[in-house]
Amino acid sequence: MPAQKNYGSRGQHWHPDFVTYMNFIASHPSYAGMPDAFVDGGKIQWEAPSNRGGGRFKDTHHLRRDWWRAKARAMGISPESQHWISKCAKRLHPTGRKPCKRCGRVLELRYIYPGKILLARIIKLPCLAADRLMGIVRTNFRASPCRNGHPGPCDADHIGPISLGFTHRPEFQMLCKACNSAKNNRMNLADVAHLRRLEAVGTEIISWHSNALWNLRKGSVVDDESALRLSKLLRDNRHTFMAVLQQVEQAGRFGFLLFLLNLEFADFEVEFVDLIVTGYLTVFATMTRTPRTTKYAIEQKARRCRVALRALHDYFAKANRSAYVISTPASEQLIKRAVDLLATQPDAFRRLDAATARLLNQTSDDDLEAGLRTLVTQLPVNWPSEFLRAKELLGDAMTLAAIELARRWDDERYVRAESAFD
Repeated sequence: MPAQKNYGSRGQHWHPDFVTYMNFIASHPSYAGMPDAFVDGGKIQWEAPSNRGGGRFKDTHHLRRDWWRAKARAMGISPESQHWISKCAKRLHPTGRKPCKRCGRVLELRYIYPGKILLARIIKLPCLAADRLMGIVRTNFRASPCRNGHPGPCDADHIGPISLGFTHRPEFQMLCKACNSAKNNRMNLADVAHLRRLEAVGTEIISWHSNALWNLRKGSVVDDESALRLSKLLRDNRHTFMAVLQQVEQAGRFGFLLFLLNLEFADFEVEFVDLIVTGYLTVFATMTRTPRTTKYAIEQKARRCRVALRALHDYFAKANRSAYVISTPASEQLIKRAVDLLATQPDAFRRLDAATARLLNQTSDDDLEAGLRTLVTQLPVNWPSEFLRAKELLGDAMTLAAIELARRWDDERYVRAESAFD
């Protein structure tokens, strides 16, 4: 077994328990013949990115996929089926458990752990600047102190969780790993106060599908308990919005879902001038935006489309998801009007719906993303008026849901002692 070595990515060191696990897996007979498993000095090559343009290991990704295909076929799993590698890996795994590479927490591979930013992946992109800034913080500012006075290393934390409907803005607070993990989707009074101050000077801090509930109850937050209460309400607002999008998906209006992703922001490269961390917050003088001229923009759009559409399809299929959805006759009528309106879209967008449906129904994830790389190059510059009006109707439906949720401010679901978020 190779000696323990240093591993990490994006400026973060992997947990020692995960490194021990890596050595166990890389040396296990089940994974014999894995291409380029060990490199110079006996170090494990755990990851093999698909975008390597050259070098000794530029083909490792493809060689490993061939290895997995052979394993899948031996198990009777079709490499053309959805999630075939995941199915194969779970069956092949010798223990069914693995530690988190960041914190060391042991995870069951059979359990679905919902991503904290699932909603952000589906309705994300007010600006890709936040993605760029987060990467810079991970690389250059991890030594900054934690907001709560703990030693680093620190991570970039959204003050308003994007999974609760807040915008993906290029501003972060520095939190150590323990504080970031403990916060999860929760807000405290200081978080809400900061967001209210930003909003007062004209900053857009909340997404269109969540702003009604925020406006109705942000003034009710006077302490940490009421901030947590608002967080729980926004969580159920998220569930409700995902149920609305599910109706759009079931109607086959995939072009409208792609419209909501604001993919055009991937066409620009963002840089920050005079970026610093002060008062535990990221601050910069100006932000520049220049057009991208590489295929990276196409790859990003295709990847985001794939993740978003798959995540939406799977959202309510998770047996462990405790979803509470607000639905009223009036809101359902608005949703129906929106879906019916989308049925009157121009023929070009009907063809877009059909093309996307074919990709989703007939291909593996790899083939899906390859097909989407072609599809995103054909998306229109101007979307039809039916899309804009349908978005307004869905916004009205979410306003009705927000009114109902706001009325439940004192309900025991939100007032009771804190429980783990889903």
